[in-house]
Amino acid sequence: MHFTSILSLAAMAIAGVAASPSFLPQNTCPSNQRWDPWGSQCKCRPNKEWDDNLNKCCYPKMLKPPCPPNEKVYCAKSQEEWCEYDEHNEYCKDSGHNVIFHCQEKDRDYELKKRCLSKNNKPQCPGGQEWSADDQKCTCSNGMIWKDNICKHPPHKKEKKQCKQNEKLYCFRTKNDYCEYDENRDECQDDGETEVYCCEPNQVHDFLQSRFHWV
Repeated sequence: MHFTSILSLAAMAIAGVAASPSFLPQNTCPSNQRWDPWGSQCKCRPNKEWDDNLNKCCYPKMLKPPCPPNEKVYCAKSQEEWCEYDEHNEYCKDSGHNVIFHCQEKDRDYELKKRCLSKNNKPQCPGGQEWSADDQKCTCSNGMIWKDNICKHPPHKKEKKQCKQNEKLYCFRTKNDYCEYDENRDECQDDGETEVYCCEPNQVHDFLQSRFHWV
């Protein structure tokens, strides 16, 4: 493909012009955004949002609780990993592994020891879990589920698509990576890179060709 054609395709995607899935390389997306082949745009994973200050996708901020004038609000992941409330700091993001509290500054270290483990004493968590300062146990990040001994994105909700009588529900990741709906299949995980569509079984090939003709 001619170089100017590649530039034209990239410009179309950035401008939001409708295009077929997966024609734009993943490495064109900024930071940790992912290419959404179905929306033809770069976007954050589910349950995350773009933070301009950090220039990356993050969990939403934890809401700052009201507190007395002589106290401050703190966010923490461990006894050593903490900050005074700052909505752009990783420790104040609602990942499911941080804790937020308020106290007088003189009591801060005591509260940190009461609420959090030292980062060097945290247990090794299996399957992508992390130690949650709030729950005091290993947990998956917010928006993820524990299944088959690993943290995974939850499956697409089957009921969000109402298929006609002669159609079946399919999960699609790429032209060659799809399946009939099965909540246990990776293709059906709602990870921001898959979609579910109703289609007649004998029309799946034509559907894929129309959606993925750039690939």
